Amino acid sequence: MTSHFQPRIRGAELSIISALLLRYGSLPQHLRYIRYYTIVASFYVENFGCRATQSDGAALDRQFAARGLDRAESPNDAQIVVLNTCTVTAAADQDARAAIRRIHRENPGCQIVITGCYAQRAPQEIAALP
Repeated sequence: MTSHFQPRIRGAELSIISALLLRYGSLPQHLRYIRYYTIVASFYVENFGCRATQSDGAALDRQFAARGLDRAESPNDAQIVVLNTCTVTAAADQDARAAIRRIHRENPGCQIVITGCYAQRAPQEIAALP
C-alpha cells in the first residue's frame, strides 16, 4: 500500500493567499510553494511608502496576529517577512531592493513575501533578486 503525503495549508496561510489572489488575480511563481511549519510561525511586516501601503501593512499585521502567528521584533527573528512596498519614486524601489537583499543575507531561512505596488509593477525584477 502506498501512502501519499498531502500538505495542508493552515488557516492563516490560506487567508493570506486568498487576500493576495483577490487583490492581484494570481499568485506570483515564488509564492506558489508555501513552506509548512510545525510550530507557530513568527512574522514581521515592514512597510515602504505611501499611506495606502501603511494601511495595508497594518491590516496584514492584524490578520497574522488574529490567526495566532507571533509578531517578531525584527525581520531577523521572523519566519515570514512581509515587505509591503510602494513604487512612487525610484528611491522607494531602491529601498525595497536593499531591504530584500539585507533580509535574505541576515535571515536566509525566512520566507520573504513582497506585496504592494512595486510587486505588481516589477514582479520579474523582484523574482531575480537573491
